[in-house]
Amino acid sequence: MTNKAADSGAICLRGTLTGEGVECQAFRSDDGDLYTLMGDLNDFQTGDSVVVCGTIATVSFCMQGTTINVSWIGREAPKAK
Repeated sequence: MTNKAADSGAICLRGTLTGEGVECQAFRSDDGDLYTLMGDLNDFQTGDSVVVCGTIATVSFCMQGTTINVSWIGREAPKAK
């Protein structure tokens, strides 16, 4: 599942939290791309399958992958309003 909202710059991806992160929690999307996550992960841990929504960080200290500023994380995609 990839959902990119061009107007807001938001992105939602389905994947798995992995142990690949050096400075930040890593996330491997179902498409195989590596991301790092900044923000509240709501107690989700390495190995959990999740949907992550947020914006791509323009500056990051994560040192690898593309960093997402997490605005939402959960087991299922968020409900549209």
